[in-house]
Amino acid sequence: MSACDHEPVSGHLAIGSFPDGHDRAHPLTMTHPAHAIDLAHLHAAWLEPTLRAGTAIMRHFKNPDCRIERKADGSPVTSADLEAEDVILGALSRALPGLPVVSEEAAAAAQSVRPCTSAFLLVDPLDGTREFAVHSREFTVNLSLIVDGRPVAGIIFAPALSELYATAAGGLRPDQTAVWAHVDPPSLGASCPSSADIPWRPLGVKGTTSSSGRRLLSSPREHDRVLSWLARTGLAPTGHAEIGSSLKFCRLARGDADLYPRFGPTSEWDTAAGQAILQATGGSVLSGPGAELSYGKFHTGLANPAFLALGPGVPSDRLWPLVT
Repeated sequence: MSACDHEPVSGHLAIGSFPDGHDRAHPLTMTHPAHAIDLAHLHAAWLEPTLRAGTAIMRHFKNPDCRIERKADGSPVTSADLEAEDVILGALSRALPGLPVVSEEAAAAAQSVRPCTSAFLLVDPLDGTREFAVHSREFTVNLSLIVDGRPVAGIIFAPALSELYATAAGGLRPDQTAVWAHVDPPSLGASCPSSADIPWRPLGVKGTTSSSGRRLLSSPREHDRVLSWLARTGLAPTGHAEIGSSLKFCRLARGDADLYPRFGPTSEWDTAAGQAILQATGGSVLSGPGAELSYGKFHTGLANPAFLALGPGVPSDRLWPLVT
């Protein structure tokens, strides 16, 4: 069955498999059956463009004249976002032809989209543009695979921190479901490491605290809302850190924190890779009691509702109602 046989819907979304020299507003007309996706091939295919995008971003990060503009919704976009997206989309179109791709900056240029509901890739070429713009190192490259509304695979690269996170498939140890490693962005002209060359470490739990003393993460832009929520609920975290980008999901997956509530707006490309990695370690991302945050919400413009991300082993029955 075609995944793209609906009428176009309005909004700032572009979805497509982009050839070299792609048009960011080009709508997708191709589909890719979910059962045909080889996860080992997928991970091999998206590793190099993820790392190369990090190299491109760091070149702009070190340039004091990096251009910063505003999109129609008021959010920032830089030349680093655009170059990283070009690197990723060009590589994906060659390695995974026909697999639909939804990417943030392509989305900002589009006027319509044909919804795809079976399988597609989500790309955020530079998550944490605001952090990047003020020279914080908390920004990431996010790629994920969505199948039937669920994030089933993901990869995240924080080039300024030399941290790489991924769900494990093909070439990694079979007993690891999610892994991370210290990996530097490759130099221009240098070869990229293969998965087998990377010193992967399993993601896991370092230990949890009582439900009344969870270690909390939040977005810097939600400082006042989080403090108000803590005062209203009486939750007393043993630690509270404000971190930009999808790194919050990575810290939960590593066991460095337990809880990440999100009240304000996010888009699916902001969360999918982190959710895939976190869920692979036994964590969860919930949009309601027992309801996993879902994907392919084209009727909302791929906007997410409020959600609660929990580290492995952290129960949600007491905590979730506090978010709503």
